[in-house]
Amino acid sequence: MKSQAQAVGLSRIAQLEVKNAFRLAVFRKWITPEQEQRVQSLFESDIQQGFLKPLPFTVDEIFAEAEFLSFSYTASLGNRSMDVLHVACARLAELTVFATFDARQRNLAEKVGLCPVPRPNG
Repeated sequence: MKSQAQAVGLSRIAQLEVKNAFRLAVFRKWITPEQEQRVQSLFESDIQQGFLKPLPFTVDEIFAEAEFLSFSYTASLGNRSMDVLHVACARLAELTVFATFDARQRNLAEKVGLCPVPRPNG
């Protein structure tokens, strides 16, 4: 019996960041416009097939949670607004695991009870 992979939660903010990163790669001449169109299509396909699951939160809900996190932690952790917004989305989705490569975002995620992955070497 095959086990099915669990869908990955995708906030509207993360969706924008991924799509923008592909476009930025064209600007930096890392990929061609044709390659960008292809990866955009593959990304959309992953959403349509359910590998990525858009999170159903309103902008007001996200910003309210982000403001709470900012008030509670930014002065001590030094988080940027986008970091706070990503963690706010994860909290609203009641996720337990949070993917990040950013140290400050990792610290915030841990403070609010998320388990950041991947773990840093050391």
